[in-house]
Amino acid sequence: MVFVAYLCLLAAVIWLFQGGDALPVDKRAEAPARLIAALIGTALAAVGLIQLSRHTAQTAGTAILIVLAIGGCLYVSGVLWWEGRVGYWLRMIGWMGMIIPLLIPSTLSLTLPLVALLALTLRIRTRRGDLRSRRAP
Repeated sequence: MVFVAYLCLLAAVIWLFQGGDALPVDKRAEAPARLIAALIGTALAAVGLIQLSRHTAQTAGTAILIVLAIGGCLYVSGVLWWEGRVGYWLRMIGWMGMIIPLLIPSTLSLTLPLVALLALTLRIRTRRGDLRSRRAP
C-alpha cells in the first residue's frame, strides 16, 4: 500500500514539474477547490501537532512531526492568500514541507496520495491571470 502512495506522489511530481501552462479554473470551482485544499492542509497540520503532543521518541521523529505541522500551516496560509507570488510560494513551500516528512516510511506515508492531489493548486491560474507554474515569470 505504501508503494502505491509513493507512485501517486511520483506521478504528481512529474506532472507538476513537466512545465506547461497553468490550469484554468472556473470561478465557481475555485472556492470549493480552495476549501478542500485548506481542509487537507489543516488536517495534516493537526495530525502533526497531535502526534507531536503524544510523541516521546527520538529527536528525528520530533523534527519530522514539526516539519509536517509547519508545512501544513504554510500551505493553508498560501491557500488563504491565494493570489500573487506570495500565495504561490507559501503553497509551494508548505507542500514540500508536507511531502518531505511523509517520504519517510511510516503509517503517515499513506496520506501521500492526498498530498499529491494538492499539487493541483500549484498549477492553477489565479483570477488576475497570473500563471503559477514552474515557468512563471
